[in-house]
Amino acid sequence: MTSLAWQQTQSRLGQFLALTKPRVVSLIVFCAVIGMFLAVPFGALDARFAWLALAATVGIALVAGAAAAINCLVEQKIDAVMARTRGRPLPRGQLTPGETLTFAAIVGGSGLALLYFEVNALTMWLTLGTFIGYAIVYTVLLKPLTPQNIVIGGASGAMPPVLGWAAVNSSSRNLAGLERMADLLVEHPGAGDSHEVRHARGGGAVRARVLRGVECRSERRALGVIRPPASGPATNPCACPAWSPR
Repeated sequence: MTSLAWQQTQSRLGQFLALTKPRVVSLIVFCAVIGMFLAVPFGALDARFAWLALAATVGIALVAGAAAAINCLVEQKIDAVMARTRGRPLPRGQLTPGETLTFAAIVGGSGLALLYFEVNALTMWLTLGTFIGYAIVYTVLLKPLTPQNIVIGGASGAMPPVLGWAAVNSSSRNLAGLERMADLLVEHPGAGDSHEVRHARGGGAVRARVLRGVECRSERRALGVIRPPASGPATNPCACPAWSPR
């Protein structure tokens, strides 16, 4: 009986863990840690740095997990019809929306409190802004409305190194990592096209995408939206870069 209860507890914990998208969070944390080491000279890697790095890593991971849970909550109907996501806890009915929202509030609030009291207020506010940018602005507002959602929402994806930098070097004038956000927003449209097309396969409306003024007809053809022309140039009309899967 004890063994069965333990198995059920493990299964329940695994369901909540799946809401946080651990693989994505691990990449976020990795980038934040890189920002920490870039912000401090090698000779300054002392015990205080180690504590700040640990507290910031845990806090950022908790808030990122909460943002992922909100994303799963908002997109549960779309996830239910996509092969890649239909096995998540919400589409399978293993967790309720109320449980998910409560979990996200507890985990996210704990992460923000840890950052505020053990790291610094700047890191907490930047992390909260990143949470709002991803969970609300990107997931709730932009994704259903515009193909440029990943470009604008990409600001949140550029933040982890900035968060790491702020955690160990909280002077705002030293946040040189903010420059990388602008670079990401300029360079990111290619990834946005690939992401949107994959979501279109899940039952959402297929949108004609434009990259640098050229319609990505090859992607629409792959979805069966248009037929290949009877004749024409053999070159790909959409000179899109190679995209890594998410």
